[in-house]
Amino acid sequence: MKIIPTAVCCSVLLLPAAAIAADSTASATMHVSLEVVKSCTLKANDLNFSRHGSDESSEIQAKTQVDIVCTNGTPFTLTATSNDGENGTFWLKPENGDTGAQKIAWKLFADEGKQTQITGTNGLDDTGNGAEQEETLYGVIDAGALTTGPGRYLQRRYHVKSWSTDRASLSFLLHSVAHDAGAAVT
Repeated sequence: MKIIPTAVCCSVLLLPAAAIAADSTASATMHVSLEVVKSCTLKANDLNFSRHGSDESSEIQAKTQVDIVCTNGTPFTLTATSNDGENGTFWLKPENGDTGAQKIAWKLFADEGKQTQITGTNGLDDTGNGAEQEETLYGVIDAGALTTGPGRYLQRRYHVKSWSTDRASLSFLLHSVAHDAGAAVT
């Protein structure tokens, strides 16, 4: 049985090698870095003023929700602009392109009491917390504005995202639809 003395002999020879290897360890420092940049995402739901008779004389309000996610600590402003060149007034236009039909003006607010109007220069100011923040927006059509005639009116707003180093400017796709009492809802 020469196997046992050979195994014992080889094991004894390995012990000094293991001890030598343990004494000659090397170390190094590794630096790990990460830069978190300011960012925001925005989801907007449709704003629908529903159906109303053209003889309705009271103010019409509708609300929608936008969901905003911004990097924790990032201040942001939600604004809206109009292609019609008016700051803070948006226009619902006849869907079928009737040349005789008039547009219907509406405005957007950050609160039901209409204290904070959302325009191209002023809007909803807040600070991101890293989680989804739900904000309610209110659309308002002034009293007596539905005398334009029956039909379906709509507006699509396309905004481009823009960022500054200190404050994020959020923009969104807003699709607003108003129906008169005789229009079909699709």
